[in-house]
Amino acid sequence: MDINLNNISNFVARFLHMDRDGLDANLAPAGIEDFEKLIEFRKFMFKLEPPWDDAAYLKWRYFSDAESRKNNRIWLIKKDNEILGCVGIEEFKLVVHGEKYTAHKSLDLLVTPDRQGMGLGMWLLLVMSDKYPLSMVVGANQKSFPLAAKICKVMRPLQKYKLMLSAEAQIRKKLKSEMVSRIISMPVDKFLWWYINKGISLP
Repeated sequence: MDINLNNISNFVARFLHMDRDGLDANLAPAGIEDFEKLIEFRKFMFKLEPPWDDAAYLKWRYFSDAESRKNNRIWLIKKDNEILGCVGIEEFKLVVHGEKYTAHKSLDLLVTPDRQGMGLGMWLLLVMSDKYPLSMVVGANQKSFPLAAKICKVMRPLQKYKLMLSAEAQIRKKLKSEMVSRIISMPVDKFLWWYINKGISLP
């Protein structure tokens, strides 16, 4: 079967014993009236225990009035008022060659165990990609990565770089001499200062 929204939608609708209109109608952004059910759903899925405060997390990410998060949503697919799955959408600014674009991340994808393996998670991601064309999927684990890789272009693994702000402490660890370390570190620190202030990009 071709992996496209129409085919997957028909397949998932049959699996859930719905028609296409019913499937679409049962997918909607969570409202405040869904909050307690959403917490229970995630607690069941993740086996969440204190000190993790999932209510605080959901309020911060999806139910916030903060300017940077006011357009974030968590979408729910339900049947008979039961949550079968969810996927979060987070808005961010994507910078390409100096130009800023509004883009979205798909995250917090969950499907109940008895509905897994039947295309529901893939359908949720495809619907989000259709609604938010400039988007990326983040937070995939070993189980969900193969699913995301079928419908998304896989990016290189995230790499982090550390930029030393002062060389003296690192040189002293090697040389064990404060005076010699200070002398050697002076030109190195001057270069670092120039490197930072020139705004040279890291590899």
